[in-house]
Amino acid sequence: MNFIFVIGFGMLGVALRYVADLGIKFSLFPLSTFLVNLVGCFIAGYIFSNPSLHSGQKAAVLVGLCGGLTTFSALTLQTFQFLLSGEILKGVSYLLVSQIAGMLSLYAGYSLSR
Repeated sequence: MNFIFVIGFGMLGVALRYVADLGIKFSLFPLSTFLVNLVGCFIAGYIFSNPSLHSGQKAAVLVGLCGGLTTFSALTLQTFQFLLSGEILKGVSYLLVSQIAGMLSLYAGYSLSR
């Protein structure tokens, strides 16, 4: 049953992301992406720390909604979990390596398509 809720919330997250992209125009930088990343991170922080929710509810919102809305929230939450558990070097390393590897992967895909 959790699987169905994750899919449903994922569809909602994707729809919200699409609406944000349509409604918020590009300015100096991709404002819609920036805003959905902030909203996703806020939701992830709230849900992660909420003791009244069971694991299925958390998965539906964290994996489904936040995953569909933005993957940045997952990266940020995972980094935060490392920091929260005292694994500072691991958290900072994960964040930096993810960003650098992501940019290199994007560039590789871009280069390959040209």
